[in-house]
Amino acid sequence: MSGIDCEMCGSSGVVESYGPFAGGDPRRFTPDEDDCTPEEIAAHKAACEAMDRGEDAARPPGCALMGDGSTWTGKGFGIGVNRWDCDHSYATETTP
Repeated sequence: MSGIDCEMCGSSGVVESYGPFAGGDPRRFTPDEDDCTPEEIAAHKAACEAMDRGEDAARPPGCALMGDGSTWTGKGFGIGVNRWDCDHSYATETTP
C-alpha cells in the first residue's frame, strides 16, 4: 500500500496557522482563550452558532494590514488557530 508525504499538513489532511481569522467558515477557527477577550470569544461563538443554524454565509478575512504596519481585526474574533483542508499540492507518494 502506498501513501503520501505532504510538507504542508504532515499528511493529516489539515493545514493550521496561528493568527487573526483568515475568513470563510468561522467554525474552522479557534480563538486563543489566553489572548482573546471574553467579547471576542463570545462573538466567535455567536458566528459559529449562526452558521450551524444556516443563518450566515462564509465571512471575509477578519484582518487587514494598515498603512502604519499595524493590523486591524474587524470580525472581533481575536487571534487563534485557522484550519484549512489540505489539497496535498506539496505531497510526494511513498511506498512501504
